[in-house]
Amino acid sequence: MRYYLVPSSDPAFCLALEEYFLSSYDFKNDDGGIMLLWKSSPSIIIGKFQNAYEEVSPLNCMRHNICIYRRNTGGGAVYHDMGNLNFSFIRRYTEQPGYNDFLSPVASMLSSFGIDAEVRDTMILSEGKKISGNAEAFSCGKVLHHGTLLVNADLGELSLLTGHRRDIIRSKAIKSNPYPVKNIGKAGITTEELKYSFIKQFAQEGEFLPNEDMLHEVSTLANSKYDTWEWNWGRSPAFCLENDHVFIEARNGITEHAAIFGDETEALKGQKLTIEGYKDILSDLYDPRTAEIILSEIFE
Repeated sequence: MRYYLVPSSDPAFCLALEEYFLSSYDFKNDDGGIMLLWKSSPSIIIGKFQNAYEEVSPLNCMRHNICIYRRNTGGGAVYHDMGNLNFSFIRRYTEQPGYNDFLSPVASMLSSFGIDAEVRDTMILSEGKKISGNAEAFSCGKVLHHGTLLVNADLGELSLLTGHRRDIIRSKAIKSNPYPVKNIGKAGITTEELKYSFIKQFAQEGEFLPNEDMLHEVSTLANSKYDTWEWNWGRSPAFCLENDHVFIEARNGITEHAAIFGDETEALKGQKLTIEGYKDILSDLYDPRTAEIILSEIFE
């Protein structure tokens, strides 16, 4: 297996890079695959089948300049910042691997640092708290297994941004499974040390060096898919949002029906469910204070 220390911290580029290797890159039969090691700017990465509006507080994300990205694997939402180390394994397979095939060696590597590491389902736990969440996808006879490692992440930010809104939203989307989390950086380990431990543990071959054509293809995919509202928000399954003052039905991020204070609000029908778009319409319908309250009840 070769390795690539991804120089970009753009989540859209890194997610597109994973998809490129899974779907487009031609691994030779004797190729052991590739391991990507990357860190990304502060962001929330949701699962492919999740409802973005249900998993995060859009207003808090906007206030903290945090973007939402939808990955190409299932599972729940995770928080990324530069205190995370993200790892991705992409390789061919003849017999479909399970999570344990990847997570057991990672846990063993962490144990060599004196970290209590236990594999449980799709996670790695330390002292009963999650330090790594993982997901997988399969395509073209290849597997993508990727995960996060909480090293020195801002766990306060994580709690603030992923305030679940299931009390006001109903949908059939995949829900995140909240689990107590912790950083492993207190053990004295850094993301840089972990990078080279991953290389020692998994890389039997040298570093992968991408060419310009490949980087261009990945950048194009990032711009056309992973950095778009249509993929990140618009792919949210149909849902209903309801509280004391607001009732909204939306599909693919587009408002199909809206009522405020019990009155039909035709002006919102067909509108993208975005803070900016709703704010403009509500400001025309109500006084500034009332518009602000309604916006908060929808997007907080």
